[in-house]
Amino acid sequence: MCARLICINKPTIILAGFALIIVAGFIIIKLGNKSIENKVSNTQKSADFVRKPAPLPKITTVKLSKSGFSPNLIRIKKGETVTWSNESGVDASVNSADH
Repeated sequence: MCARLICINKPTIILAGFALIIVAGFIIIKLGNKSIENKVSNTQKSADFVRKPAPLPKITTVKLSKSGFSPNLIRIKKGETVTWSNESGVDASVNSADH
């Protein structure tokens, strides 16, 4: 018989302790899984960012043959590259105007 209004015996205290440990473990596992999911998600975002290479600059090749330049007209933008190929069999130079 207990002197108090609520009588708590040893098995009840042990059962309450196990219940508390189980609830705390469940909460820790759930919070830990969210942390891992966030890390995986952030890693995936980083990997997607790394996989996208910068666009390569446009390279236009102009060939000089016995019949002239090919193509006859090109349009280039700042940062693009033009390479010249002399297939005419004679020495030639590329100039901005007739010389």
